[in-house]
Amino acid sequence: MKTETIQALERQFTEFPRSRGGSVPRGEVEKASAELGLPFPDDYTEFLLKYGGAEVGPYPIFGLRKAPCMGNAYSVVAITTEFRRCKVPGNPNWLIISEDHAGNSVGLADDGKVYVWDHDFGQIVQIADGFEDYLRKKCLKL
Repeated sequence: MKTETIQALERQFTEFPRSRGGSVPRGEVEKASAELGLPFPDDYTEFLLKYGGAEVGPYPIFGLRKAPCMGNAYSVVAITTEFRRCKVPGNPNWLIISEDHAGNSVGLADDGKVYVWDHDFGQIVQIADGFEDYLRKKCLKL
């Protein structure tokens, strides 16, 4: 990730320490990736290794550690598995990394882009060019 992105995350987590989970060993990240059958993008892997999972700005970032301020939904493995069970049309291979305030799933697709599935309208909309772009535009407002 860009230095500016990491610095913005560090500022937020210094001000709101309960908004981050905790670091994760590389082996645990690799195991989660294998369990879901999806390679995790480098920037998402870096985020998990450093922060585990978090609330970034107003949005949850699902991962492998629960931030104290998060509700019960925090595990990227459990949430992605549940999303697949629901068989949402058009995106079976998403990695569910977040959700918006309407409860719409935000996912990383195999093309590396971030999409939201609007369950009210049944539409899939691209909202970012990648994970870090999602963090910067939607969560951190950089």
